[in-house]
Order: sequence, then C-alpha cells, then structure tokens
Amino acid sequence: MSNERPENGASNNESTHSTVVFDFGFFPPLPAMIRQLSVAYPDPNTGLLTNDDPQGYEGNERERYEDSLIAAAPDSGYAQGIIASRNAALLPRPQQ
Repeated sequence: MSNERPENGASNNESTHSTVVFDFGFFPPLPAMIRQLSVAYPDPNTGLLTNDDPQGYEGNERERYEDSLIAAAPDSGYAQGIIASRNAALLPRPQQ
C-alpha cells in the first residue's frame, strides 16, 4: 500500500465525506422537524422570554402577543399559522 494521496486529497484511510447517517429501519428519514411544539418569544409587557400561547389572551392583548411571536420567530409553524388565520379573516365570505 502506498502513502500517496488520491486526487481528492484524502489518505487511503480517510473518508472524504463527513455526513453520518443512522438507519434504524423503522423511522422514515425526516428532512426537518415538521411541527414545532413551542416557541420562546419576548413577552410584550415585560420583554422577558415567554412561551405563552397567544390564544390564551383576548382582544388587543392577544394581537400584541401574536405580533411579538411573529417578530421573534417568523419562520415557525406557529407564526405562519397566525398569519394564515389573519389572512383568512380578511377574505370575503362566500354568499349563500
């Protein structure tokens, strides 16, 4: 066996890949977490982190909590759900 390195620069004992894949045979591969269980965001009253459900509040206070969550974690499923429900509320209702 020679000590010359192959063209890719790895030695004969080195792997050129750093990806580790675990295959347990009973879980399908998941690209990412599908649903986030909770989101930490600043409480609009105190500025301290909270994970309160904005739906536990009513009126303007609920909107402030929703706005704070959306600003802190806009890519979370929770924020996207809030935005989708707000957009749905803006759509005209079909007449019967």
